[in-house]
Amino acid sequence: WRKELKSEQKYLTATDRFVQALDRDELDETSLQEIFNVQMPQPGQIVKGTVSSLVEWGAFVELHESGWQGLIHVSEIADEFVDNIEDWIQPGEEVEALVIRTNAERLDRLSLSLRRLHSPAARIAYASGAGILAEKIDQ
Repeated sequence: WRKELKSEQKYLTATDRFVQALDRDELDETSLQEIFNVQMPQPGQIVKGTVSSLVEWGAFVELHESGWQGLIHVSEIADEFVDNIEDWIQPGEEVEALVIRTNAERLDRLSLSLRRLHSPAARIAYASGAGILAEKIDQ
């Protein structure tokens, strides 16, 4: 039972882990640091998560390791036109995505891409910051 709990915990958000530690009366400075000292994934990183919901313009993803939330915009799902997002991705589906932007104005959410994940050039560009610079020039 303990082993199952540990494997489930790596997919819990910081708030979930805090509540569990509080319920078990296991809050100390070390556990608080482990729970809340989670770095925001940076552009160029590959992250794994679960699709939590779909909207007309994209899919929200809860990231496994960090608990951060990301949005895969409909234009970042595939290279071809996506008419109906449900034809490509479903709630509850496990996905691997490329972090393409950490929006300074939205500290609660990352921009993610499925279509750029398998492009080595895109991964290098975003990891170096060049992809973000190119987006700013295009705007």
